[in-house]
Amino acid sequence: MSGQKNINPAAIWAEMIHEFGDDHGPLTPKLSNAFNENPYSLMWHVSWFKFAGKMIGRKDRTLVFDPLEGLGGWTVACETGNVVAVLPSGDSYEAVRSAWPDEKIIFEKNSEILMSAENEFGGIVSFDIDSTRSKEDWNVFFADAASVLVAGGVVVAGGVGSTLSTALKETAATNFKHVFMFGNGQHHPCISPVDAVIVVAC
Repeated sequence: MSGQKNINPAAIWAEMIHEFGDDHGPLTPKLSNAFNENPYSLMWHVSWFKFAGKMIGRKDRTLVFDPLEGLGGWTVACETGNVVAVLPSGDSYEAVRSAWPDEKIIFEKNSEILMSAENEFGGIVSFDIDSTRSKEDWNVFFADAASVLVAGGVVVAGGVGSTLSTALKETAATNFKHVFMFGNGQHHPCISPVDAVIVVAC
């Protein structure tokens, strides 16, 4: 562990930067706005997806709820392999798909069908970026997630908010045997701001 303290933070992202290359198409509307208006917030959110991918590891198939117009799914795919990225209903499927031509990512719009499949995914990623989910929303999410994971699958979920840590840990523990909490004021190189909370459940 002591050796990790000396790692240059830029080196952590080097693999993603290399893989990003020159293949990406024009930025989609929300991403373009985020880069211009609130780049720090965007980098926080990207770091959450990076952390999620690291926690899940190499899997045959990972389900990502992606509010970042493809950037979230792509970030996870760099770490895990094949990803099914679910876009919010307001996002343009065609624009996002053309901006992210990576064969490892399949984009979908219907999360209900995906969440009804049994033993389908090795990992699931979902972040409440807009801080709108209630405890009941999280209850439904973790119950659904438990049913679609393969044995040994991992769920990574979270967001920002002072009351989120209790809600996330309690609801995840209802459906998963092991629940680990990160952030919540603890220093972590991939989790900012300080009130961000992420749980890893398996």
